[in-house]
Amino acid sequence: MTPQPWQSASLGIVLAAVGTASALPPQSVRQELTHLQVLRTISTVAAMPAPLKASLTKTFHQKSLQLGNPSDLIGGAVTYTGDPARNAPYRRLIFAFETPSFYVVYYQHGDPENAQSALVLTKQDHPPRLAWGGADLNAAARSPHELATRILKGKVWDDRPYIW
Repeated sequence: MTPQPWQSASLGIVLAAVGTASALPPQSVRQELTHLQVLRTISTVAAMPAPLKASLTKTFHQKSLQLGNPSDLIGGAVTYTGDPARNAPYRRLIFAFETPSFYVVYYQHGDPENAQSALVLTKQDHPPRLAWGGADLNAAARSPHELATRILKGKVWDDRPYIW
């Protein structure tokens, strides 16, 4: 039995959707992560360079950067009266780091998904430009090397609408 044209089109759409959800970053990002040279680890939002903060603000579609520090409460869509996280930022920095060519920002976002995301931004552009981003649905990575390994193995999904 030969497939109908609509069946072939449906299969193509499914394959395209699966392919985009697990695609790897651009070659330049992969190469930098493969030979990871961390120049600096950034552990607080205040320690981030001003151009990086400006890029994150734009990436998150915010008027001013609303990103908590690693030990800060994280807000979300579901709150209740008296919730201490009610006015907390929706995103919280886990860690960020700088390589020779990129800034990598790894952060957690609040409910309902409670997952982590990684953003890779170019350093040569002013302000830095988003080169790649992905959602990490695993337990949070503990180091830049662990995060780089996950990205290179395709374990961080780069389905852009899901990220932010």
